[in-house]
Amino acid sequence: MVRENLPFVKSLENEKTQAPPILLEKAAFLLHLGVPRAALVLYDWACQCAPEDPAAVQGQVTARRIAVDAETTRYWKQIVGSRIAG
Repeated sequence: MVRENLPFVKSLENEKTQAPPILLEKAAFLLHLGVPRAALVLYDWACQCAPEDPAAVQGQVTARRIAVDAETTRYWKQIVGSRIAG
């Protein structure tokens, strides 16, 4: 899965957007974890951030981080659960 997504990760690293770099890094990391849907949602949202308002961006980052953490936790519970049951 990681190999399939490497071109997308490279495009995230080379992206010339106004998106906060930490969000692009988180999206690339989620992609490496094998959670492409969450990575794309985070990437799309990061590109729509308004960097001129740091307080608003920080609040949005915190809200999105909570959502992404929940998605990642669900993903890992599915993997662990399937391995224990299997």
